[in-house]
Amino acid sequence: MSRVIPQKFKYMPIENIEMITFLKEIRTSLRNDPDHRKNASQREYHPVFANECVFLVDFAQGVLVYHNGVEAMLGYSKEEITIDFVFNGYHPQEADAITRVIRAAITYTVDSPSSYPENLLYMSYRRKKKDGSYINVLSQSSLYKDKDNSLKSLIRLTDITFTSGKNGVSYLFNANDLDSEEFKEQIHSAYIGFFTKREMQVILEMKKDLTSRQIAKELNISEYTVASHRKNIFRKSLCHNPDELMSFCRMNGIF
Repeated sequence: MSRVIPQKFKYMPIENIEMITFLKEIRTSLRNDPDHRKNASQREYHPVFANECVFLVDFAQGVLVYHNGVEAMLGYSKEEITIDFVFNGYHPQEADAITRVIRAAITYTVDSPSSYPENLLYMSYRRKKKDGSYINVLSQSSLYKDKDNSLKSLIRLTDITFTSGKNGVSYLFNANDLDSEEFKEQIHSAYIGFFTKREMQVILEMKKDLTSRQIAKELNISEYTVASHRKNIFRKSLCHNPDELMSFCRMNGIF
């Protein structure tokens, strides 16, 4: 029997829907799909190393089926670990980009049955620990249908803080018949026109490591105007310095 998925997922702007609402919509859709059946007794064991933790999410039921290693790696107690926990705890500067990628990957998997049996999403970003600090993690997520045709995701987080001091979001989505350019456009669509034309001119000059005085000369405006644009740019992007701003622009497809 073919799966009938509401077309709204294919065309829904992923920036217009909160993650918790998005997951509820996905759950409702899959519960109405006769190909998805619950096997509540199923439990899978996934061993982890000291710098890893895993989550098993059932999207059809909207529950966290299983987790392992979270307390040791991130410091949270078992009572704090829910499905909402899995999709939160990102660094504020990276949260929007992360959730866009996750939403797009889930939406593609739901809308594209031919992409099964398994799609793989790799991401690197910052994740919050119980003590308030952030660590760099590599997230490896497999989106798949189990033996009962229920859509699930096995997510493995690995602490990779030791590998690099660089921050920012990177991702790779492997799926059959995926149009990579269309996938990127869906993720980055909300940032079209995010900065004004003049702000973009200032940003591109900042990318060249020019000072405010040099930027003012290049754009034929006053240093005061440049300073004002810089202030607005940092406020919009939640960035504190040019390096953070360049990372923000790259991960959101601004340039």
